[in-house]
Amino acid sequence: MKALRLAAPWVALLALHLGLRFLALDALPPFLDEVGHARWSVQIAEGFNLEKPWQYGKGLGIFVGALFVPPGPEAVLVARAVTAALSTLALLGVVLAARRLWDEATGFAAGLCYALAPFAVFHERLFLTDPHGAAFSGLALWTAAASVRGGGRCHAVATGLLLACAVFSKALGVLFVALPLLAALCLAPRERAAWRRAGLSLAVFAATAGWPLVVFFRQTSTVRVAVEKDEGQLVPRIAENAALLGEWLWAYLTPALLLLTAAGLVRGLRERRGEAAFALLAAGLPLLALLAVSTLWFPRYVVPAVAPLCVLAGAGGTAAWRALGGGRLAAAVLVALAAALPLRFDAALLVDPRQAPLPAIDRQQFVDAWPSGYGVVETLAFLEREAAAHPTGIYVVTHSGSRRTTAWALQLAWERDARFGLDDVDLLAGNARWALEDWTSRKPTYLVVSPLAPGRRRPDPAGWQDLGELALVTRKPDGSECDRVWRLRRR
Repeated sequence: MKALRLAAPWVALLALHLGLRFLALDALPPFLDEVGHARWSVQIAEGFNLEKPWQYGKGLGIFVGALFVPPGPEAVLVARAVTAALSTLALLGVVLAARRLWDEATGFAAGLCYALAPFAVFHERLFLTDPHGAAFSGLALWTAAASVRGGGRCHAVATGLLLACAVFSKALGVLFVALPLLAALCLAPRERAAWRRAGLSLAVFAATAGWPLVVFFRQTSTVRVAVEKDEGQLVPRIAENAALLGEWLWAYLTPALLLLTAAGLVRGLRERRGEAAFALLAAGLPLLALLAVSTLWFPRYVVPAVAPLCVLAGAGGTAAWRALGGGRLAAAVLVALAAALPLRFDAALLVDPRQAPLPAIDRQQFVDAWPSGYGVVETLAFLEREAAAHPTGIYVVTHSGSRRTTAWALQLAWERDARFGLDDVDLLAGNARWALEDWTSRKPTYLVVSPLAPGRRRPDPAGWQDLGELALVTRKPDGSECDRVWRLRRR
């Protein structure tokens, strides 16, 4: 019975974490990048495009997805479940790191902060590579601390391997490669053994991830697009990025968790020990690097820094609990106050993500602008109904000059479905009319025209409107147009 009582809070914490990640996984329509990653997983499972993800600095989570993600309409939902499952590694890392640095109560408080943090909840419900990397760097937070605090070489080797996994998930994981050095510096600066273990971690990391990183940075254009090269703009860039980061932390980490994080820093200053410094630097150095070099970045890049911030928040929570006299009443008051703001955000993500207080840039990406799946799911549902009404199947044609959001979703859902013939045509080309007439002569045909890609000229509907009628117009939540679907017929 005693063992059950001791285990009950940890079981409840795990249930809370998994519930917030797995429940209503389809509440948010698939985002463009998720569809692209799920397509890669399906192709990799079939033996194609094995090298493609790493050309963009991505990989491990997509390869894990290849083990589970099926082709078809449910692909993104299954892929999201992969991310949600991997997120338990980050939770484990947060709990164990906080326990190693402080005590068991701090470990539980840190885990509770991470389970509730909207920054983690939102992104760990999506098939994106940033939370995949965060799972491994979060666990490396614990092994790095353990390697210099009572652990041994096995923890040092594990740290190097976990950091390599973080990099293989997304190349930005390289920002956390200093974790072993930070652990030695902050937790055992005068112990030679600590520095030797830090060196062992870095050697393991270099042996496993060093050459792939060299290949990536040599060949990719992704970094060149995202990083500013004009050093004269460094200070204005940091100031602009700092304002964005502040907005994102305020929205996604919420004022309640930020207050606990600040309390954790105060606790560290009062105790004059290195635990708080380690957690702060583990989050702060990667964030500072992003502030200094980024000209094109998004809140999801910050997700791996949430784990060390929640370790600090856990330290602040237990400090406040003890200041209130300890006991169950103090714990209940703190949990209620700390959970109030995050739970409102989290509940909106499960019920209706459009109502969640997302920062402006993510509201554009995931809700209102062309990369979001809103409007696209209505287009797919309409075409599914039309296919069900035609036993011989239908053709679905997209305009090659359009944004790829709907086209990729169609390919992921139905590329291997015999009921659908999918094709892409440039409606501005001279043979476009002939191609449409050819398709309509064989099967019922539907033409989908989505928002245009940059620099592309809008095709004139006069070129095909005499072949049929406009059957559907879908829109984003802000009222902007998503897709126009034309039902074409044989002349």
